Amino acid sequence: AREPSRDHEGAHGDCSRRGDGKGGLGHGSSRLVHRGMETVNVGIIGGGLMGREMASAFGRWCALQDLPMEPRLVAVADTNAEVLGWFEKIPSVTMRVTDYHDILANKDVDVCYVAVPHAFHEQIYSDVLAAGKDLLAEKPFGVDLAAAERIVSAIKRSDSFVRCSSEFPFFP
Repeated sequence: AREPSRDHEGAHGDCSRRGDGKGGLGHGSSRLVHRGMETVNVGIIGGGLMGREMASAFGRWCALQDLPMEPRLVAVADTNAEVLGWFEKIPSVTMRVTDYHDILANKDVDVCYVAVPHAFHEQIYSDVLAAGKDLLAEKPFGVDLAAAERIVSAIKRSDSFVRCSSEFPFFP
């Protein structure tokens, strides 16, 4: 992937749009470059405990140094409207929906973090990949070996960047 431009003055002040045909992570969206860092728009599917933990981690991103990108949480999907209410306090979240397919259809969302009950992993992970989004997935990848193998097949068919999240591995 091409290095983000650091010297453009765009419509967003010290920001500029970047479009390299791949969006830098495996799909065709444009990315925002701000303060020399590429901004990656994230949608969370599953706004429960782990969804809120991830949103909080994004809020602390500024404490990290020398990173080429920063996440910007822009969308959250959860079937529980009360859960979605928690995300109203995050100004960057402009999309709160009860159907995760709305996030998948949003061309401004680059990456989906999925934190739903295990029984839903296979379907939602496959849908995220089919939509051309990059995927940060919670473990386990499938409820059994067959489901995990189907997810791996979906990954191989996609052009998406995929990682399994292991949040707080040393947290007591």
